[in-house]
Amino acid sequence: MGQNTGDQLSPGVINKMHIIELRLQARDLKAQRQFYRDVLTLPVQGGTDGPLIVGAGRTRLIFEAAEAGTAPVYHFAFNIPENRFVEARRWIAARTPLLRRGKEDEFHFIPWNAHACYFTDAAGNILEFIARHNLPNASSEPFDGRGILEVSEIGLPGTTVGEMVAMLEAGPGLALWSGDRESFAAVGDACGLCIIVPTGHRWLPDKRIPAAPHPVALTIAGDRDAAYAIPGYPYRINMVQM
Repeated sequence: MGQNTGDQLSPGVINKMHIIELRLQARDLKAQRQFYRDVLTLPVQGGTDGPLIVGAGRTRLIFEAAEAGTAPVYHFAFNIPENRFVEARRWIAARTPLLRRGKEDEFHFIPWNAHACYFTDAAGNILEFIARHNLPNASSEPFDGRGILEVSEIGLPGTTVGEMVAMLEAGPGLALWSGDRESFAAVGDACGLCIIVPTGHRWLPDKRIPAAPHPVALTIAGDRDAAYAIPGYPYRINMVQM
């Protein structure tokens, strides 16, 4: 199958409990446009004199111009077909360098029954391909950019992990999926997770980049229409009934 390098977004099927839209900031939208179009071969719109809109499977990924004097760095992950990790890792490694921990550039998360690899985009964001083997999303197609199924994680650093988890439980009503509520927590489910770590925590895999709160606007499928602002943080969560 050919690579998708077009500039038109394709509508996807939307089910409950997933990230519909993720809105972030970037300092250089033109460089981001080139990365997502040419390296990840995803459909893009804009990014020259306005926001960059990327079709990442079921998720609409939007980058807006960063506030003056800032250069936000985020961590987020893409779900890929659970049976295509080896092929996906080979595909992305041929297009951009993988991040390593020592000599390792692939990671097996046994409690999650998942394999992952990491790389960066033009803004230095830490991106992840993760194959979650418990999800029924196996594919018979050779892997390319169309194998990117959705954004499945976004990092939301907080001063106190437990406090951030409590706010997500009390507001949007998201449930703890994994973690100890002290050093790490993943809130949501395998198709859409907020990754909560302490501010200053250094992101996997090479732990060069410290986690810091930057503007995030997240739209998720849920059981009601609602909007939440996380007190003390530049995080907004919109819930859309599907």
